Amino acid sequence: MVRQVSSKSMMNIADDPRYRELVCNIDITDKCVLACTKCMRQHWPGLHKRGSDLLPEDFRKIVKFFNKISWCGQMGDPIYHRNMHALLDVAIEEQANLSIATNGFGKKDKWWDISYEKAAQIKEHRWIFGVDGLPKDSHKYRINQDGEDVFRQMVRGVKAGNKICWQYIVFSYNENDIDEARKMADDNGIVFLLLESSRWYSKDDPLRPSKHFIDRIVGKEIEMNL
Repeated sequence: MVRQVSSKSMMNIADDPRYRELVCNIDITDKCVLACTKCMRQHWPGLHKRGSDLLPEDFRKIVKFFNKISWCGQMGDPIYHRNMHALLDVAIEEQANLSIATNGFGKKDKWWDISYEKAAQIKEHRWIFGVDGLPKDSHKYRINQDGEDVFRQMVRGVKAGNKICWQYIVFSYNENDIDEARKMADDNGIVFLLLESSRWYSKDDPLRPSKHFIDRIVGKEIEMNL
């Protein structure tokens, strides 16, 4: 849930430059249209309570203290914020280091055109699109997502001068498609991020990668854990 930010409550860090180097992870909205089976929204619905979208003036207060910002999309996807473009305007004015994690689904080309145009004005920015598997298969985990349309928007983002990253969480259905996906990313100027999930609630989970894959890849190619 998004709450208003009090500048007074942050005064104790105002004079400490170290905080400018920390990454501040923010959910700027509580909204999401997907039903990913491992998402906290599905397994702990009590954590998700209807809140409100972060106001531009409150985001500005945050950026004054933390220059590195991640719209992390843990409980809500930032692109469903009612006025995300106004927050991008703040990031442009303050030249915040901004990372935007999104499933990338459900917005029209015009909305993306505006978003990419604004993001391109932020020197340090990146979009992290969650597409788990080849685009045609991503909906097997990211329920309701049209991965092929999302990938199309990712390519458009590169052409618009944005830094685009492809976050690929490894599951049983996509563990054999990594090389093909990586080539798709490389061919289109997209940064490929291969991730391992830790959200396994049973060793027999049908989405869990094979033991052969885990033994071969862990510690060599996986870049971070979720």
